[in-house]
Amino acid sequence: MEKNFKLFVVIGFVILLLNACNNKRYEFAELEQVNDWIMSYYQKPNLNQIGAALKKLNDDAPISQDDIVNYILAGFLAELCDKKPKVIKILSETVEQYDTSIRYTIFHSLWLSNTKKTREILEQIAEDSDRETSEHIYRLLENNISSNYILASVNDININWGRYYASGDKKYLKIVLDTVEFSETLDNIDSFLPVLKFNQFVLNNMAKRDKNVLNFCNENYKNAQGILKECLMAAIKYAENQQMIFNEEN
Repeated sequence: MEKNFKLFVVIGFVILLLNACNNKRYEFAELEQVNDWIMSYYQKPNLNQIGAALKKLNDDAPISQDDIVNYILAGFLAELCDKKPKVIKILSETVEQYDTSIRYTIFHSLWLSNTKKTREILEQIAEDSDRETSEHIYRLLENNISSNYILASVNDININWGRYYASGDKKYLKIVLDTVEFSETLDNIDSFLPVLKFNQFVLNNMAKRDKNVLNFCNENYKNAQGILKECLMAAIKYAENQQMIFNEEN
C-alpha cells in the first residue's frame, strides 16, 4: 500500500513537471531573435513562441501597414493558420492585447488564410470593435484573395516568403521562379523591374541562409533558360561567394 502511494506521488510530481515545461513562458531578449525564429521556423517549429514573438514586436518594433515586416509576418501567420487551426484560436483570443499595428497584421493574416472560420472571426471582431477598426476589417473583407500565383508586387513577395518560413513548402519557391518566367511574357518589362530586383535580392539572401533554397536553385538551374537561368545563377553564385568570404574570415 505504501509503495503504491509513493508511486502515485512520483507520477504526480512528474506530471506537474511536464505541465510546467509545457506552460513555460517564452521570451525574446532581442528583435533579431524574433527574426531568426520566423525565418527558421519550419526547421524547428514551436507554436508556444508565437505569443512571445508578437509581444516583442509589439513592445519594441511598431509596424506600419506599409512595412516589409507587416507582410512577412502576415504571410507567416496565415500559413500557420492554414497548417495549424490552433493558431487561429490563439490569434483571435489574444489580438486585443496588442497595439494597432500588430492587431492589423493579425487581421491581415486571418484574411489571407481565407477560410470560412477566419472570415467569421473577422466579421465578429469588426462588429465588436470601434469604428476605425471595423472599417479597416470590412475593407479587407471586401477584397478577394487572388488565385493568380504571380508575385505582382514587393508586398506579394514578402507574403510569399513569410509563408515559406512557416512551412518550408517548395511550392512557394516555385512561385518565385514562376514570377521570373512571367516577366519574359511582358511587352514592357520596365515597370516590373522593381519586383524582379527585389525578388532577386531576397532569393540571393535566402540561398545563402537556407540550404534547401540553395538546393532548389541548383536543381532548377539545370533546365532553366533565359532570365530564369540568370536569376538562379546569380543566387547560387551569391551564396557560394558569401560562404567563401565566411571561410576566409574564419
